[in-house]
Amino acid sequence: MNIGIVVNSAPPFPVAGAERQALEMARRLSGRHKVVVFARRFGGADVVEDVDGYRLIRCPYTDLGPLRAPSQMASFLSLFRKHGRELDVVLSYQTFITGVLAALARDVFKTPFVLWIRSQDEYQYATRRKFAIAGRYVLPRAAAVLVQSDSVRREFLNEARKAFGDRLARRLDQRTFLGPNAVEITADQPARGTELLFVGRLIALKDLSTLFRALRRMKNPPAARIVGDGPMRIAWEAESRGLPVQFTGRIDPAEVGREYRKARAFVLLSLEEGLPNVVLEALAAGVPVVSTPVAAVPDIITDGLNGYLFPFGDDGALAARLEKLFGDDTLQQKLGAGALETARKYSWEQVIPGIEAVLERAASCSAPAGGL
Repeated sequence: MNIGIVVNSAPPFPVAGAERQALEMARRLSGRHKVVVFARRFGGADVVEDVDGYRLIRCPYTDLGPLRAPSQMASFLSLFRKHGRELDVVLSYQTFITGVLAALARDVFKTPFVLWIRSQDEYQYATRRKFAIAGRYVLPRAAAVLVQSDSVRREFLNEARKAFGDRLARRLDQRTFLGPNAVEITADQPARGTELLFVGRLIALKDLSTLFRALRRMKNPPAARIVGDGPMRIAWEAESRGLPVQFTGRIDPAEVGREYRKARAFVLLSLEEGLPNVVLEALAAGVPVVSTPVAAVPDIITDGLNGYLFPFGDDGALAARLEKLFGDDTLQQKLGAGALETARKYSWEQVIPGIEAVLERAASCSAPAGGL
């Protein structure tokens, strides 16, 4: 197949979880298919570059408020006309603005596309106006939709039904498939580190305040490392004073693996997510995960098997689970072994064939009629 991938950004601009997944998918698919990736262009980066077996097309745009989206659309369509006309199918990572671009290519060039929903905000149509507008245009035109887990699939279809009606929801029900994130297995035995680890952007939705309250409840709180940066860092550094907490700031992605090897447990406190890469990375390093029941996480983390779940904002419940993990070596090793067993189900070798099957199905189908 000739496969196009549309994603928000690519190096040298810093990339987030969806972009890392997209670029690794492109690299791995390029061994069997011709792959072209479309992303935004930042600074003086080359517009066209061959990277890791695939072609990267960076689309220039005007980064000025109301001009941003129209300039991205115009630039993308112009470059798609030149570099995407032979594509059999396009895979869009996220609904806005990448899904809108893929839907435009479908309307203009008749190229079918698969929409990959990455996080909860993409289908919170009642409260996220941007995604409601984009979904109304994108969803009817998608040949298929990928979601991260069974529970996310149910939530997505329910929100689509409420926002857009039964007719579209029934169509989407037939076209929505599971497409989890994938991970590289980095350990062959449970982790034996000593620290509690968090990795992520320091934004309010990550709710590190609950972690600090939990640590204050513990008689002997473990050393905790906070890897990442963001607008909440100063406030959270102040809030954690007196606790054995270290903020590392943002580190090179290649160095994050060392942090997992130092960990005894990984903590996720998010109020909103998709299927976080960091959860899979922790499992793949043999590290048990203690997490809120956010988005796809309850489909992956099972109490007593590979970690624990705790209610949103419940510092008492979090403290109790951390006391278990840091007070019982046998339990920690058991959960670490369960973590590895789970991670293997999400290895790239396991995930890619399913994605290829959805892309092949979409490529062989006539593009759906647009409109609701």
